Amino acid sequence: MAITFPISLASFFDGLRVRSRVFSLGEAVEVSETGGGEVLTADYGPRLWGGSIEIVRGEASILAQAMAMAEVLREAGGSFYIYDKAQPFPAADLTGEILGATVPTLSAIAANRKQISLAGLPAGYVVSAGDKLSFSYDGGRRALHKVIVGGTATALGALASIEVRPHVRPDATLDVAVSLAKPACKAVLLPGSYQDGSRDPGLSGTPSFSWVQTLR
Repeated sequence: MAITFPISLASFFDGLRVRSRVFSLGEAVEVSETGGGEVLTADYGPRLWGGSIEIVRGEASILAQAMAMAEVLREAGGSFYIYDKAQPFPAADLTGEILGATVPTLSAIAANRKQISLAGLPAGYVVSAGDKLSFSYDGGRRALHKVIVGGTATALGALASIEVRPHVRPDATLDVAVSLAKPACKAVLLPGSYQDGSRDPGLSGTPSFSWVQTLR
């Protein structure tokens, strides 16, 4: 079967046992200073997620299979989906059992593009500050957001307003499915960052790589 991009969670990232990770939202701010000593800041582009992954050391043959896909991702054009393995579900639903098969939707975006509303949640479902959520927009691009101010859904599953970062993209649309379970973004490996790690006979090293979100 031919490999298609972005590589799905099930085909790559789900199968990795992560030893340590950095998963953070980058900055896109430039700073200047006036003659009067005032420091000015301005946004110059979209804020992108990025980080690094170190894989758990294990049996060499098993890990080699899991990491084979990384060789494809080291080529130009390779991309994959990634989520924060330290936080795959909301804080108030650590196993995703409450959410279950429920698929909430994006029901409103405020004019400031920082507040959003959700619909279709389980009754009384809690979305907490620090949780992440993702959804598709603009023909398949993937947005990933961190909740800054959370809330609790009504008995009808509506969550009137939560605040997120980064700001919602201008071309996001309503009524799209929102992922609270394994909320993922599309990413690429940073060139030169992949390392196999040292090895002992029969055991793998500790492979590692750095990555950054791509909006294309």
